[in-house]
Amino acid sequence: MRWFLITVTALGIAVAGLPATSASAAANGVITGTVTFHDPSADRTLQVFVKDSDGTFVENPALRTTVPADGDYSVQVPAGSTVKLRVSFAGPSYGYWFGDVFDTSFATAVPLAAGETVPDVNLDVPVPIEYSGRILDRNGNPIAGVVVPTTNTDGGSFPIVPAPVHVDASGEYQVFLPAKFDGSWYESGILAIDETGEAQAWLDRDAESPGGTGSEPNYYLNPVPGESHPDSDITLDIGSSSVAPSVKPAVTATKFRATSSPVVRGTARKGALLRTTSGRFNHKPTTLRYQWLRNGHAIRGATNSAYRLRKADVRKRISVIVTATRSGTRVLATSARTPAIRAH
Repeated sequence: MRWFLITVTALGIAVAGLPATSASAAANGVITGTVTFHDPSADRTLQVFVKDSDGTFVENPALRTTVPADGDYSVQVPAGSTVKLRVSFAGPSYGYWFGDVFDTSFATAVPLAAGETVPDVNLDVPVPIEYSGRILDRNGNPIAGVVVPTTNTDGGSFPIVPAPVHVDASGEYQVFLPAKFDGSWYESGILAIDETGEAQAWLDRDAESPGGTGSEPNYYLNPVPGESHPDSDITLDIGSSSVAPSVKPAVTATKFRATSSPVVRGTARKGALLRTTSGRFNHKPTTLRYQWLRNGHAIRGATNSAYRLRKADVRKRISVIVTATRSGTRVLATSARTPAIRAH
């Protein structure tokens, strides 16, 4: 799993229609298009993220605007910029990007030259489908933890929210998944993890289709537009089982799992080198994979046990996910986040 969080910085972008000098208007590129909302209650917030010198796409909050009812929009962007567009589809935590994806890493970038107009950058925003229920242990008791709504993007299931949705001791959660109107679907899932990070399970598609406990669900949910799914409980394989005294429990193999989280060490300052432990597991893993996160979002290319902090990390918090594999079973273990990274 990985989580992505976009942060903001000051960039000189102007929304079309706002006052601008003739010189700045001549230098701007313009993007136009239409946003189609299939759900009348959809959040109509349009955001523009601009590629900075580090290759990271960051938003200028001054450009954030509401798309009118007819869906037509126009934005002015400084000459030579490369941008990505995002529209909220179930509140600000849920974003749909140009390119029919749900995170910035896979969104389609739009480059603009001075005075260039790029038309028909259209976004067809999906319908948000509500899922709600509880996280339970094997005895049906509610437990605290997190849930992560995902879609399968570029061959893997990735979160569609910037950080896991926290669940208190009531076990109750509420999340949203996207649904298409064109007869196709997004390969979606909801992952639940207990508060220790040692047990996880995917929401079942139905009573006959267990969701599984790996890094991918056994079955995707693929919700249909207009649906709502209350009572979508997710049961984790923790807690004691109730067994009658006269019945001897069956002997089962010990399940491969994490017993402690990885620990990140190093100075929280730009230019410093962070290193992580692999965490501990109840059996020796065959392979270990690392993925560093910036505010819960994967850092592209940061897949070693060490990571050197850069300009894009300043004022962010860094963590790492370790994926351990043994006998075909994958287990994820996540570190705590560092303090906010300092510039000096």
